[in-house]
Amino acid sequence: MKTPLFLIAFPYATACLASLPVDLPFTLDHNRMTLEVELRRPDGSLRKARAWLDTGSPGLQLAEPLARELGLEVPAFGSEGRGVPSPSPAPTILAGGVALDVEGARVQIQPGRGVRAGVQAEVTLPARVLRKLRVTFDYPAGRLRLSSPGGAAPRGTAIPCRVHPETGMAQIAANLGGEVVQLALDTGSAGTWITQALVDRHPQWPVAKGAAGSANFFGFAFEAEGQLVRVPDLCLGSLVLRTTGALGLDQTIFDGYSRKTVAPVQGFIGGNILKGFRIEMDLPAQMSWWTPGPAEGAESFDMVGLTLRPLPEGGLMVVGVVQKDGKPCVDGVESGDRLLRVDALDVTRATMGETIQALRGRPGDSRTLHLEHAGKPRVVRAKITSLI
Repeated sequence: MKTPLFLIAFPYATACLASLPVDLPFTLDHNRMTLEVELRRPDGSLRKARAWLDTGSPGLQLAEPLARELGLEVPAFGSEGRGVPSPSPAPTILAGGVALDVEGARVQIQPGRGVRAGVQAEVTLPARVLRKLRVTFDYPAGRLRLSSPGGAAPRGTAIPCRVHPETGMAQIAANLGGEVVQLALDTGSAGTWITQALVDRHPQWPVAKGAAGSANFFGFAFEAEGQLVRVPDLCLGSLVLRTTGALGLDQTIFDGYSRKTVAPVQGFIGGNILKGFRIEMDLPAQMSWWTPGPAEGAESFDMVGLTLRPLPEGGLMVVGVVQKDGKPCVDGVESGDRLLRVDALDVTRATMGETIQALRGRPGDSRTLHLEHAGKPRVVRAKITSLI
């Protein structure tokens, strides 16, 4: 005899509705949101952990030491050091005492003490854990609110969103350069990425080659080949954003991403845009409401033009030097160099966000970069350039 669907869903609904709403503080580093959650051990006790809320991810990820402490089965890792799926069911995860919806979530175990180099978290929370809720991402206040669908009247500019019923990933229609495109909402991304085809149709947009600033995600090899671009106008409903930075990449990247969304997307909106808003989303109702925060200037891309990859042991590796007008923006630095210090900042102990900020400044000024090149120390005086 099959268990009725409403009996399967009832325990989750009871746990949530008994405790909602809750307001949780979060922190941002490199525009990525992390917050404290609690996970239940086999003996019933709760273990606090830092979680990265990544609405661009469909799966639940746990760092290996945490997974073992929770009694999850950890298969052998391959020689490439990538994460492995665990056959164990997802552990109970509480956010502010509210049980998140992990029923049926795929569990991935990541080697090392964190879920990914460059992110200070032991857990990755995917979009699906929020799909039955009304969620408010209040970036200006640094607060995340979880509440029941419906409820109090929302505030802000209403923008319909489409939500995948399984992954929970949301997308909205945006107007870029006079074209309407579908973009996912990705709290896990530091910046906004769009299809290169759109960039190619607007040759008047300021552009450079290679990811930097918020467009520098995790230093994947293809980031160094992307087109860093300044979009003059990006419209979300009646909201108009001026001079937004984005990275143009081959549409095949977003074709793969589109397997997780309701309809094909041509990119995603990342933290460089999201952090300027209070965004209320009733995910079951497929609606969102956007309220701008305190006015801020456009993101600065006046910086030392490097594409960086965070390393598990600390520090960052250079994977590319940004090029402008066909020339590298930094001399004396090569792909494969390890960045150890920027002026007085010890990069091996700093976050990725702190390092990116240290590379910013006024055009014409310079930063002293301490690097390890082919196993030997190297010091480079790098000029700050207006990349776009």
